[in-house]
Amino acid sequence: MPTDDSQAKRAGKGRRAGRTLVLAFGAAALLVAVGALVALHAPPSLARTLAGFQGACRDCNVVLITIDTLRADFMPCYGYAKDTTPRICAFARRGLLFENAYSQAPRTESALLSIMTGRLIANSDVVDVMVDGNRHRTLPEKLKARGYATAGFTDHPAIRPGRIADVLTRGYDSFTNLGKSEREVTSHKLSAAVTSWLGANRNRKLFVWAHFFDPHNDYNPLPQEESLFGFDRATCGRVRNGMPLAELRAIEASLTPRELACVIGLHEAEVHYADRHVGRIIDEIDALGLTGKTIIIIAADHGEEFMERTRIGHEATVYNELLHVPLLVAIPGQGASVRVRDPVGTRMVAPIVLGAVGGRPIAFDPLVYSRSFHYYPPTGDWGSGPITTKPNEFTVIAGTDKFVLTEKIGKEESYDLARDPGEKRNIAAGARGRALRAGLVEWMKRNTVAIPVEDRRPVETMEELKRQVDQMKRLGYVAD
Repeated sequence: MPTDDSQAKRAGKGRRAGRTLVLAFGAAALLVAVGALVALHAPPSLARTLAGFQGACRDCNVVLITIDTLRADFMPCYGYAKDTTPRICAFARRGLLFENAYSQAPRTESALLSIMTGRLIANSDVVDVMVDGNRHRTLPEKLKARGYATAGFTDHPAIRPGRIADVLTRGYDSFTNLGKSEREVTSHKLSAAVTSWLGANRNRKLFVWAHFFDPHNDYNPLPQEESLFGFDRATCGRVRNGMPLAELRAIEASLTPRELACVIGLHEAEVHYADRHVGRIIDEIDALGLTGKTIIIIAADHGEEFMERTRIGHEATVYNELLHVPLLVAIPGQGASVRVRDPVGTRMVAPIVLGAVGGRPIAFDPLVYSRSFHYYPPTGDWGSGPITTKPNEFTVIAGTDKFVLTEKIGKEESYDLARDPGEKRNIAAGARGRALRAGLVEWMKRNTVAIPVEDRRPVETMEELKRQVDQMKRLGYVAD
């Protein structure tokens, strides 16, 4: 494992090789603007909350539950009209609900690696994800070094040792993947495996991560569940339960309002089923008598889009249908039914856990940053070079202001999320937009790291890479 010093040196080398920003801005003006913006949006409630977490539950068990493809505004405790997540929202009454939590990337591997490392992981292509993830120790690695028994569970078919995302499998005494394809329904298997492990290890100091995949496309709830939120085979036209994403995208532009509602209803039924099995894990923690000494965190990797930007799935933008996710934290003795309005990135999960169990100060940035990616298979030989990318999108959120920069082409957008939560009215030309732009460009100067050439070594055989990319196409992560 590299030392912190060696990591810093390599990161510095990467910065020196970093890409040139297309938007120039005077350094002094940048610093003034960033300072003014931070002062304007200083979040005292979040600062007090995080300070209270420090050392609040030393050496407590930690259970981290993440749900794939779950957007916050599809949950009743975040204002949704349908009761899609009754168990998670009941759990919210035990601790803190962060109303404005944002994923650091609209892609599973990058988002989860940011959660596990506390950093914004580079995600301009799959090799960058792997290399950047290898630069930092993950949360389970750090907790294992503190004497924790560690176990990871998922039914996501792409999270397993030897794959692009295998950084996510490091640091565990045992890692179990129950998923074989995107067409299975497996939340019940996942909750059974997690609860069994908890029972067998109840007398140890534990870290458990469970990642639920079922809400991800294909949208194929169990037949007995499919009609819970309005799907009806007789009235849903061309939309079918389990329709492959490629087929759905082929007709997405011509979907009728009823057909779109049917797609959403299938997804909501999947969310509801995963929620039930999240509740099963929470019930087991209570039944084992572990509640008073266990930190429980529930979050999502990213959201899902349903034609807000002319697509279905998660097409790697940085709008809120993909970035605004649930984040709920229950730390024994730290209050109940508390709602925190200040924006926070999901990369705060690792610092919160380490601060609570070990007493480390919990550093945070009042500006929340996220980054998208766009990568596509190159033409010709897969081994000829890195995967082709479209311009990346970066975003910064401060208070209720949001700024989006599309790298290389210089496209700028700014939104007032309080008045325009759907991000439809671009106010980038205004003073608030200019201040956010300054903050983001300064942050990019300090944090956008080009991966050194010598680190961009192959991470798997060519045959395995081809197989993984084929699966990513089916999951919607790679376009034809």
